[in-house]
Amino acid sequence: MKIFKNIVCTVGILLLTTYLKGQGIKSTHPITLVSFKLQHAMRIPNNEVLIFVSLTDTIAEVHVKSKPMLQDAEWAKTALDTSYKLTISEFVQIKNSVLRVAPVDFEKAFVSARNGTYCSITFGNTGNMVTHEYWSPHVKTKERDLERFIEACKLLIRTARLKEKDVL
Repeated sequence: MKIFKNIVCTVGILLLTTYLKGQGIKSTHPITLVSFKLQHAMRIPNNEVLIFVSLTDTIAEVHVKSKPMLQDAEWAKTALDTSYKLTISEFVQIKNSVLRVAPVDFEKAFVSARNGTYCSITFGNTGNMVTHEYWSPHVKTKERDLERFIEACKLLIRTARLKEKDVL
């Protein structure tokens, strides 16, 4: 009976591992998820933009959502909710870009004003995530040492097939 339980347990673990691998849970890349979020205080179209990039063993894709500030019929047509396939090399380029974003001095990165954007990039895997969040990173970017953060933002925006000038 004990041998039977061991065989059933081994087969169960083997089936579960195969299922999870098929679902893309296991990956050889330590970073399998990258997200970008931007909220603008005043812009009507692209008021809130969400970009999710994911990698499974064989498939990379990007999901893009963009919401206007106003939900009336005039602006509803500017909403976006779509997905695209990416190549593995495109995902690796995004991964490398977000890995180059280093933590910066909080005092140096701080800027204050009434209107602007809230912008974040989060990356990692299902167990560990790192987030960089900055207010209006396009304002005084060099002085605030946010060049690499902006580069990663722009790459994610282009990958989502959006125009940088319409988002940042």
